[in-house]
Amino acid sequence: MPSDQQVIDKISLFRNDERDKPDVLRIVAEHGWALRYAPMLFKCDEEVVEKAVENYGLALEWAHPSLRDDYDICVRAVAQCGLALPYVSERLRADATIVMRAITTDGIALEFASEALRNNSEVCLFAVTQDERAMESISERLKGDRDFLLGAISANSMALERVDKQFRHDRDFIQAACGRKSPAPLLQRKRRSKPPSRRGAPSPLPKLIINDGRWPC
Repeated sequence: MPSDQQVIDKISLFRNDERDKPDVLRIVAEHGWALRYAPMLFKCDEEVVEKAVENYGLALEWAHPSLRDDYDICVRAVAQCGLALPYVSERLRADATIVMRAITTDGIALEFASEALRNNSEVCLFAVTQDERAMESISERLKGDRDFLLGAISANSMALERVDKQFRHDRDFIQAACGRKSPAPLLQRKRRSKPPSRRGAPSPLPKLIINDGRWPC
């Protein structure tokens, strides 16, 4: 296995000559990052760039701008590494399919999605499910949307640490993080089904859980 420096030295020897393409293809197929050191001719070559990003998604950074706006190449890049999303063209960072592919592998890639997609509850919920840190990138509207936040915390309990302080100690939010439903209906059922009290015996009392600020789970 050649060292990284040996790979760099080898690919740097090539010139902008189409006849070198088979050798360049072989190199980037195994060392996608080496596209950085390839002659410009090959950074503009669709087949070469495609091979490079399939091996190393972040190689998209060194592709010609026209190829960073190529749908098929960008899909391959973000599927290999979601954090290739910032190197995707602005137009395609607004494409839901490409963004969903990116956050499937790296939830925090949501940061680089278009403003509209960072305001899309379905896209954002999926991102938070993958990685709670994606909460930092959702829109201000969603950061204040109680229903969305409860759904996000139910999907990924660690997201509770990322919500605004006004929600962090909210009973519903804590229960969502613990996977619990509100105990109120359960308490009512217990009261309805309690055995009759004997005369002179103390009435059975429901067990109360006092929330002292710590997670009850």
